[in-house]
Amino acid sequence: MGADLIPHEMLLRHAGFLRRLAHDLVGDWAAADDAVQEVWVRALERPPRRSSNLRGWLRVMLTNLVRTKARNDARRESRERERANERGQDALAPRSEDEAILRSVTEAVLALEEPLRATVLQHYFQDLTTAEIAKRENLPASTVKSRLQRALEILRARMERKHRGDERSWRSSLLALALRDRALRWGPHAAPAAKAGTGVLLMTLKMKIALGCAAVLAAVFAYRGLTSRPGGSSEPLASSGPVASTSAPKAAPSGKPALETVTKPSERAAGAAPAEIPAAARNERPATLFYGSLLDPAGRPLTGLWSAGVSLTDADGRRRYGDAKDGGSFAFNALPYGKYWVTAGADGFRAAEDVIDLEAGHAQIQKDITLQPVPILKIRVVTPEGENLFDVLRGDTNLSGHPVLVPVATKDRPGKWFNEVVGSLNNTFGIGHFWNYGPRVQALPSGCMGILMLDQELPAYVSLVNYHRVVQTKEVMPGEEEVRFVVSLDDLMATLATIHVQVVDADTQTPLAGANAMLWGGTYMDTGKRSDSSGNIVFEGREPGEFDLHVRAKGYEEYKAHILADSGTTTDLGQIALDKEIQLEAKVVDGSGAPRSERFSLGTFDPATHKLTMEQQRAYQSGGGGLLKLDGLGRRVYVLRTANHDAVNDQDNPETKWVSGDVLVDLRSGTAPANFVVSLVPATRMMIAVKGEPAEGLRFIVMDEQGLDLVSSRFYGTGPRPLTLPQGKYRVALLDANKTVLKEQSVTLGATAQTLELSR
Repeated sequence: MGADLIPHEMLLRHAGFLRRLAHDLVGDWAAADDAVQEVWVRALERPPRRSSNLRGWLRVMLTNLVRTKARNDARRESRERERANERGQDALAPRSEDEAILRSVTEAVLALEEPLRATVLQHYFQDLTTAEIAKRENLPASTVKSRLQRALEILRARMERKHRGDERSWRSSLLALALRDRALRWGPHAAPAAKAGTGVLLMTLKMKIALGCAAVLAAVFAYRGLTSRPGGSSEPLASSGPVASTSAPKAAPSGKPALETVTKPSERAAGAAPAEIPAAARNERPATLFYGSLLDPAGRPLTGLWSAGVSLTDADGRRRYGDAKDGGSFAFNALPYGKYWVTAGADGFRAAEDVIDLEAGHAQIQKDITLQPVPILKIRVVTPEGENLFDVLRGDTNLSGHPVLVPVATKDRPGKWFNEVVGSLNNTFGIGHFWNYGPRVQALPSGCMGILMLDQELPAYVSLVNYHRVVQTKEVMPGEEEVRFVVSLDDLMATLATIHVQVVDADTQTPLAGANAMLWGGTYMDTGKRSDSSGNIVFEGREPGEFDLHVRAKGYEEYKAHILADSGTTTDLGQIALDKEIQLEAKVVDGSGAPRSERFSLGTFDPATHKLTMEQQRAYQSGGGGLLKLDGLGRRVYVLRTANHDAVNDQDNPETKWVSGDVLVDLRSGTAPANFVVSLVPATRMMIAVKGEPAEGLRFIVMDEQGLDLVSSRFYGTGPRPLTLPQGKYRVALLDANKTVLKEQSVTLGATAQTLELSR
């Protein structure tokens, strides 16, 4: 991309992510929108020099913008405090000895997992009541109260661990900060029932969060009488379970390193678990706690990492994630009793897995998890003259887009193609994970493009891949720390692909001028090519690999096909004949006949080959009245289905989930059916698990009674993988990383949840 302008369509692809991130940073939707708008302006005025990771570049720009604004606010706050000092209000300002406590509380709040963090920010930063949050989020008020209670327990547990041995001092500071918070919010003489207008001092976002949470944490400690305990020790939880797991760590079911449990005698004696949960909260959640720290092999807590965390997967396949970047500490509070698959990981370290059981007699478990470092390779790409290849690419004006070269590690030497790469950096490919930003990358010598962190030990093959085409491969032996690729610009240009297609009218064979064609995929955004007077469209200088081709002309069907653009040659797709478009209107209803607003995926089905091709880039939404409109359809058989059968990211939700399965729409006659209705049915939850073997990286396909793929995805860790499907008969296939079928099994899904265990 160089200094080229960023297409608006490309920016909009990241709009949702950026707005959510901005809200997490500033805690207010209006302020978040302002921050995102400022990022758009700066991105259009000063685009990045390369497009390898636009999402990461936007994230860094937004974070820097928010940080700068917070710094300016802090300076303004300082000036306001000086004025307050002149009026005799200097006692309201936080003392220097409280700064560490403020930072600790703030970091703990911002490290909370969602949706707990958002609930805390709305309640204590935006001053919303639980009823207001419940209305905004369309949740029961009891759920909001439960989230706040869980968040406070986690915060308290983290503060106790971080300040262990100095409990009385930091709790006293919390009480003092709580009093200052009241004065700052209400004014020194105002009653709490009415907010002061001119008496409120300006506060930075972090200070306001910290003071608000300091106030509520202080209230929690006062309520439980913790500050009156001798030595500042904690009361045990009402469940009377052990404070920590004292048994030997279990063997990891996946073959990965087991979680190393470190239980200190002083903790067992003092009872390091938190105090009793109030009765109202106990009625909603058990008094459970799973907590600890991530440690390096020397027993030191992991600090200063770009990413570190622990995820729990329950028997229903629901995943919970706890951030551990704050000194390596993590905590999960008020979990339901049952079995949990634990995965702990951090950048630069190998993931560790195990299983824990929370039950009434064993409700609190403390595990300090030791992670083993992984091999880290510095990646350098230079020209034969010794120049940084990316500097040369930025200076070349003949390229329509700069190729993104991705280093990939594999155990076996790859062939010509490596189809796993889809143009996105900082994802796991092969047996490695490539990073081109973060603290480790910033410390690299000049000229290094990033680091490749391996999941397995050396030796390994490291390849430089341009989209899907393998450019070079090096065998890396144990002890090596850097991989150096020498690539000339001419050699790289020789691998680029050219694609040709001619667009014509299906009835008259007349060339269609002005038809638009787009290639979905690759490492940079293409806004499309228009056909000339002869209907010809030519894409030049494209990365080699697999693309989705979309061709559309006004009043005609939208043509979609999956193509392979070969490297160093022209891929001629011949003629594409477009029929006049067919428009379909469907009414989406639930089991009671009420209209439903749902997201749908669309695909095409070839009855001759029984091949189903689903769109990956687009989703279709039925309106509030249940009306779903589709245009640009042709004389084909289409498959329509709700986009919610894969439940990997589902959270606890008491509402019924409505699903469709695969719905066939036959338009080969050229006419859309009238009064077409998509009737949704209540979903049944099915968990797929791999029995007694590592599951990470394995894939699965669920096929319905029509033989059509309904869900095709992969496993994450060893925990069960949740799906939400209609009742019926299914065939489930287990595949390896190369998509080779390892095992197939049939299952009949009824009205109750079911777990299907697969093995090789």
